[in-house]
Amino acid sequence: MRMQKYGFIVLWFVVPFLTAQCQQPPDACRLFYKELKELPGEKAELSYHTSIRQSIESGKEAVGCEVRYSDTTESYLGLDTYWTDPDSKIYKKGWRINERWTADGADGSMSFALEKDSIRCNILNGTLYPEQVKLGNTYAVVQCHEIKS
Repeated sequence: MRMQKYGFIVLWFVVPFLTAQCQQPPDACRLFYKELKELPGEKAELSYHTSIRQSIESGKEAVGCEVRYSDTTESYLGLDTYWTDPDSKIYKKGWRINERWTADGADGSMSFALEKDSIRCNILNGTLYPEQVKLGNTYAVVQCHEIKS
């Protein structure tokens, strides 16, 4: 009986810890969705998808999740500096920028990647919405997936 009691106590502490350490792409997308929802401005779109139709990384369909955001303001979100600021909620939760995945687009867009544990979230951010979805003036697409070694 004593051994069962201690086993239960160990599981009671270890399982939540392991679950918190093993973040999955859908958990990451929900986090970014919540952050975008809290941004000021009138949102033309804020959606969460459990699949990626066209990957920012490869241009192909990918396994992971996606958040799409646009608003009707003229302001540039500057999410690269917003989410990498040490005072931001995302930074405080352990997400860090991977400089290898940072690029500026000719149209004023920017793409970058934030990583935590085995999850990478590629973010496309700019002031002109991609041709396939014409909504708003400021947009962000966040795609999260497991990092393959």
